[in-house]
Amino acid sequence: MRGLNTATVIDLLNCLRADRNPELTATAAGRSTGITAAAAATQSLASAIADVADTICPLRADTSQRRTGEHWRDVRHACDLAAERTSGLADQLTRLADEARLLVTDMEPVHYRGSIPSRHGPHVLAGPCGCRRRHQHRGDRLRLSLLLEDFDDLLCVRPRSITAAPDEPHDLPLAAFDTALREAIAALPSVPAARHAICLVQNLSLFTGRTRTVVTSWVATIDQRLHGRFVTSLDGTSPADRHNGLTSRLVQTGTALGRVQTDLHSAVNALRVIDAEPPRPAAPH
Repeated sequence: MRGLNTATVIDLLNCLRADRNPELTATAAGRSTGITAAAAATQSLASAIADVADTICPLRADTSQRRTGEHWRDVRHACDLAAERTSGLADQLTRLADEARLLVTDMEPVHYRGSIPSRHGPHVLAGPCGCRRRHQHRGDRLRLSLLLEDFDDLLCVRPRSITAAPDEPHDLPLAAFDTALREAIAALPSVPAARHAICLVQNLSLFTGRTRTVVTSWVATIDQRLHGRFVTSLDGTSPADRHNGLTSRLVQTGTALGRVQTDLHSAVNALRVIDAEPPRPAAPH
């Protein structure tokens, strides 16, 4: 029975884990890129679940292919719920990627766009402002450096006056992952037998588990990178609250992907009941 390019898809998913991309962990933009990649993979997975559901239980099919009965309805409902949940989680990850870009720690690159036009451009966050007026500041102020002897550091910089420096392009295999899924689904026979459908949905559950590993890999990475360092939130909110909120919602997303697997397991159970049913006698001609 043809599966869903299982080995290839799993290898491509593993390439998105934080531990496989240490260069992404060193900057706010890089961490955001990693979570964005997880979001894109999650959306591709949602589309794959929906496409497999349409292949197993086509809603628009002629009478000879239409699958009716309570158990087939259970299969379709479980797959539709899994696809809907997964798509929503992809949207949530996209929002978390935007939040990750706001958390910058010391010696990471930033782009200054404040009130001194001659200094607009790339700098390095050099920690909190240490000037003599720091006790008079309203809110946290920052120190920026060009790491050059001929230029003084910028002091008293508001967090809202800087952005995370753009990230360098990274060769993450998102297109290959999406293509591997689409090509595998396109090669499936129309309305596969229940036993074949079990294999397909089990593949999707396996991919969901690996996607969960990708998402949660960024939790430990972010915690490790920010632990014990000066951190600022570029929108002026509490860095600790921003950090805790980001990692806790990544954990929640991983947990929610576990619920997607539960939905897919429900579809597999219904398919097993169908597969165990005795074949129906052929209609007389």
